[in-house]
Amino acid sequence: MDSTKITLIMTAACAAVYVFMVASIPLKIKKLKNETGDLLLKLSDKSALKAIGVLLFGALLIAVVPVRSFPVYLAAVFLGVALIAANMAVNETANSKLNGVYSNMIISQSQAIKYDDIESLPTLAYEKDEDTTMVDFASLEILLRDGRKTQLVFADENERTQVVETILSVCKRLKP
Repeated sequence: MDSTKITLIMTAACAAVYVFMVASIPLKIKKLKNETGDLLLKLSDKSALKAIGVLLFGALLIAVVPVRSFPVYLAAVFLGVALIAANMAVNETANSKLNGVYSNMIISQSQAIKYDDIESLPTLAYEKDEDTTMVDFASLEILLRDGRKTQLVFADENERTQVVETILSVCKRLKP
């Protein structure tokens, strides 16, 4: 089998996965809606347009690969980048429809975090300490039960304060 056929097969497989990922957005939204609970605080959403741009760029990248005569390894890299970008954009698009603080979880940007998965909110313990400097009051660091740390970034300090207050009112065990 020559490299052109291999590239075409990889491109066709990648295009099928890409279409499946994009088609799954409504299913992801429906699944998230079933898990969220009641909306307590709606968050601003500025990322949907960016995510759509990334999806379009991924489709363009997949379409360009078979037209150009790239070596197989380079075609595989381009197709892999397109799928990784599409995965990130699909998550961002699905979550952007539901950005907010809910009774069971928080959804912000490309992250949906259940309160049961949160171990602590480390920044709350030291952010008001006078010796602490360089704290970004528009973001919130979250330590998950599996040991990972994640950071949510909000539109401004006011939105972050509202989010923290809402989370602490629902999940009292997270108070520092």
